Amino acid sequence: MARLVSGHGLGVVADDFAPATLAKLLYGLTTEDVRQLKENAHRAARQLSFQESGEELLRMIREALKP
Repeated sequence: MARLVSGHGLGVVADDFAPATLAKLLYGLTTEDVRQLKENAHRAARQLSFQESGEELLRMIREALKP
């Protein structure tokens, strides 16, 4: 998940799940950062949607299930 988030610029990735770590990351985001992340998400949405990748996923599953 971290690779997906970082690779598409969709958000920030924490080193751990400690509340202090998460708070530091979130409080460090500026309004411009959030705007850019939202824009990146809109751009990546089609590419990352199941409609786009679903056929390939189904093909892989069918192939894996072949006797």
